[in-house]
Amino acid sequence: MRNEEKDISSFHGGMSGMGTFETGVSNQDTWQNAEFIRLNQSSSAPIFRTEQELQGEVASARLYITALGAYQAYINGERAGTVDAEGNTEYHHMNPGYGNGNVSLGYQTYDVTSLLEGENTAAVSVLAGNGWKFGLATTSAQPAVKAWLKVT
Repeated sequence: MRNEEKDISSFHGGMSGMGTFETGVSNQDTWQNAEFIRLNQSSSAPIFRTEQELQGEVASARLYITALGAYQAYINGERAGTVDAEGNTEYHHMNPGYGNGNVSLGYQTYDVTSLLEGENTAAVSVLAGNGWKFGLATTSAQPAVKAWLKVT
């Protein structure tokens, strides 16, 4: 995974100026080798939580996350979401959405820098529920989460 800054050509032949994009984490060893945290068969929605001390100022923080089922992620008690151009936070429900865990499973990336600025610790909590697991809507399954909080 890396961030790139490149001049982006428009479809109309002109240059649009500098743009930034981020490549995915699917080939990163940290992501590939991480295992799902799971609960045995359950009809409840468990909360998985971890807390780590932060070392120094936070320049950037990205949460990469997926689940077998549905999830809601929180950083230091604040729900992770996507911030639009006007600064409004948009929350997604039933992520990661429909998928076949045997073949592919989508993940989401959240910029959570603002949730860690001025903080000494990073507490990550994930409410994990059933939902679209292997393409089926279920009410009883093994809620499971895979997440990586990258702080620089």
